[in-house]
Amino acid sequence: MSPLFEDFPRFFQKSYPQVHILYDKMFKMLLKLMIRFLKKSTYENMPGREMLDVDYGKSNQLSDTEVVLGGPAKKATKA
Repeated sequence: MSPLFEDFPRFFQKSYPQVHILYDKMFKMLLKLMIRFLKKSTYENMPGREMLDVDYGKSNQLSDTEVVLGGPAKKATKA
């Protein structure tokens, strides 16, 4: 999961103000997370504000074989 979050803080480590783009960057980061474990119909065409009300229940989750896992997680789940 670390690579997923690395760009976000790196982007904001600048010497000039970035607060005007914070909302957009946070929206994109949350979307990256959702893509890994939710069905596309749950999040597609959704404005950022509505993401707070997403139902993360089993009916909206990807199946176990479709969930996006990193290399270490895949190895751990095969054991």
